[in-house]
Amino acid sequence: MNNRFTKDLFQTFPRLYRGHKKPATESRMCFGFECGDGWFPLVRDLSEAIEVACEHDQTPMPEVVQVKEKFGGLRIYVRRATRHVAELLEQGENDSLRICEECGKEGGLCVTESGWYKAVCSEHARALDMRPARQYLRALRIIPRN
Repeated sequence: MNNRFTKDLFQTFPRLYRGHKKPATESRMCFGFECGDGWFPLVRDLSEAIEVACEHDQTPMPEVVQVKEKFGGLRIYVRRATRHVAELLEQGENDSLRICEECGKEGGLCVTESGWYKAVCSEHARALDMRPARQYLRALRIIPRN
């Protein structure tokens, strides 16, 4: 994620991203947000939802220790997550699979011939020579053709 978006998230949610100045041995947030700019609105909305949930539930604010892309989806790792926060994080993961990581448009999980997964829109799928993951998994007979 670009520096402007990173700075915005660190400044807007200082309690959530309080570990961004810690060494890598304590928090991976020293590397910033390891995902594309297209997910900035999703990360921002999710960060806000987590803060609101903690205030509403009167629970301690978790500390985000890493934000990255993994297997095509957004992963946010935290310390001290409540069940409510864990549910929000899971929903964010699911939502990320329908949002282009590059531009933020509607997208889907795609894959390259070599097996690299990424959530992208149709334009970025063409540019990156990717095809929908569902087709790939069907071709490998991992999922049925129904």
